[in-house]
Amino acid sequence: MKLEHAALLIIDLQNDFVGEHAAIPCKCDADMIKNVKKLIQFCHEKQIPVIYTQEEHRASMIDFGRELDGDEPVHCLEGSEGAKIIEELTPTERDHVIKKRRYSGFFQTDLKLLLDSLKVDTLIITGAATDVCVRITATDAQQYGYFVYVPKDCVAGTTPQQNAAALEHIRYVLGKVVTSEEILKEEL
Repeated sequence: MKLEHAALLIIDLQNDFVGEHAAIPCKCDADMIKNVKKLIQFCHEKQIPVIYTQEEHRASMIDFGRELDGDEPVHCLEGSEGAKIIEELTPTERDHVIKKRRYSGFFQTDLKLLLDSLKVDTLIITGAATDVCVRITATDAQQYGYFVYVPKDCVAGTTPQQNAAALEHIRYVLGKVVTSEEILKEEL
């Protein structure tokens, strides 16, 4: 694993996905948030950029696209509690926040521009939901040529089965599925 040009990507760890009253509750290991916090601290210490994505939709809901065609309820409306990043993981001034309207952190955002400016070639992808936004962002990252690492103890899926299937898909074709401990042991 090479982390010299890595960034930590925290996908949508917002109240509407992992909060107590989540609109789309994602299932995660009890230690998942604690593991993400450890990775954030590690990255801050090692001068690895930390980038959050934050899904937000206009109150008029005109920018949901096809997202509400399935079973997903309305979520992450601008200004709502649900759209806020969970309190335990509030970004610091040194972190970057990318607002997004669709599943992928890359789709019509400036994420790629930011990564190119930071000279990043490797992404450590954490967050929610493994089977939706994490997997789709990982797909775009791999297609853009980034090395992808997904710590399995730092993601949450919409169900345990969907989480496992998404991790298997990521492992098979998109990157490496690792643990947070494996990343924390890396020397730079």
